[in-house]
Amino acid sequence: MNHKIRNTIIVCFVAVCFWDCANELAPTGGPKDTHPPIVLSCEPDNLSTHFNANRISISFDEYIQLKSLQQNLLISPPFKTDPDITVKGKNVVIKFKEPLKSDATYNIYLGNSIVDFNESNVLENFSFIFSTGSFIDSLSLSGSLFDAFTLKPVADALVMLYVDKVDSAFKTTPPYYISKTNKDGFFSFSHLYDTSYNIFALVDNNNSKSFDLVTEQFAFCDTSFNPSFVNDISLFLSQETDTIQMITEKKVLQLNKSQLVFKLPPEKLNISFYENIPATSNIVYSNDSDTVTIFTEGVDTLFIAVNDNDRYIDSVRLIVNTPKLLERNRLTITQTFGNRVFYTSDTLIFSSNNIIDEMLIDTLLTVVSCDTVIDTVYSRIFFTDTLQLSFGINKQLEKKTKYSIIIPDSAFIDKYGLYNTMSTVVFSTVDEDDFGNLLLKFTPDTLMTCEKFIINILNSSDKVVRTQKASFLGADSLLLTFPLLPPAEYSVRIIADENGDGRWTPADYSSKRQPEKVFYPKKVSVKAKWDIEETIIMSATPQ
Repeated sequence: MNHKIRNTIIVCFVAVCFWDCANELAPTGGPKDTHPPIVLSCEPDNLSTHFNANRISISFDEYIQLKSLQQNLLISPPFKTDPDITVKGKNVVIKFKEPLKSDATYNIYLGNSIVDFNESNVLENFSFIFSTGSFIDSLSLSGSLFDAFTLKPVADALVMLYVDKVDSAFKTTPPYYISKTNKDGFFSFSHLYDTSYNIFALVDNNNSKSFDLVTEQFAFCDTSFNPSFVNDISLFLSQETDTIQMITEKKVLQLNKSQLVFKLPPEKLNISFYENIPATSNIVYSNDSDTVTIFTEGVDTLFIAVNDNDRYIDSVRLIVNTPKLLERNRLTITQTFGNRVFYTSDTLIFSSNNIIDEMLIDTLLTVVSCDTVIDTVYSRIFFTDTLQLSFGINKQLEKKTKYSIIIPDSAFIDKYGLYNTMSTVVFSTVDEDDFGNLLLKFTPDTLMTCEKFIINILNSSDKVVRTQKASFLGADSLLLTFPLLPPAEYSVRIIADENGDGRWTPADYSSKRQPEKVFYPKKVSVKAKWDIEETIIMSATPQ
């Protein structure tokens, strides 16, 4: 091999090696960091006594940051002004803005706010604890917070301890110790000093750490206690009944048809028009409802003054006549019954979205299909209300039969001269064999001393499908029957109706009234053609 060829080969070899080196993959940097920051040191030390510094420095093994500090920060006993808490590289620095109490154990809870800089790994439930006295207080307390009506755990609520026994303290002064519930409703206090406390829980809507809004949910214990003798506490959260009436929604449904929705069902409602007075008006007050529907003619804009129980509520302005509303105006007829009807029903009701001015027919055609036999009958129509917003037909139904009711095109005319379009309503009948009966048995050891109870049967969506009221007082035993339930799994809910008003009553702090007790004793499965008997044992323990 001559010299020139050999040099060429060497040059190519070096070029290939250089190319391979130049195209190496970038290093991956190793596995992803999943570890939270580690505390290396604290100055002064965590759990110090005779603490007299005005700042705290906490050092970590890596660069860190603070996230959602205000949502996590809890300080016991509280400061009038929270300290400055900042990050400097790998350190968290806490600077106090006011003198510390003497002989007090402080707990500065930073929660889950400390995370590493790169991956946001969380250092969970971090606290810095110190005492300005000669020892760290050592008592502890724990418990759980539940929704008083559903008995489900309540997360992210404040739980507060007060040394001040004055009733107004919960509303006017900061708590002495404060904690927060986790996702399971659990809360705990540590390093408490030996004295008696009042305890409260609060869903703090305005971050004031006090019960100062009627919309805030709260819980409390009837009496004060000492953690030396009490360790596990259950609190039940509810919201006081807001008795101030107001209009929560006002809307125009269609041409000259509007609706007002109230916060509470009106007791003695009075609606009057001013400025533009409609040529005609009809007001539909729904029974035991919070909704009122208003039909008007002759004006484009309504000005309404609303009073309830002789007290002024609000003034409302509604634009009820526009080209867009006129263009979308339709007359529609809908059924008020479902697609499965119990065969003993003999009246079928239909509703209209507008006042019907005239019927051009007086009967509706019903097609009856039973197995292979098809029959047709006509049923006479009658209005069921004075405004002519609904009508019905009487029809004796047969078991396990399919029906079709034909509503012809242009059978009805509303007051605007609009006609309905043709529609067909299809439904089937069911009988006793499609249902089961639920029997709830209350034995002497499960009967309560409360005079009145409300028993609800709930479906899988927690909707009430049946209700009965009963009195257990003085009874040796009690058997309640809920007949003809569709096959499904249900929950039983029992409300101790202590004031006898027929509904669940939440707590009232001013009168120190706890919410009425609610029990969820068991789930029951109902089967078709079966009588299901269940013995009820009522326990106040949340499920």
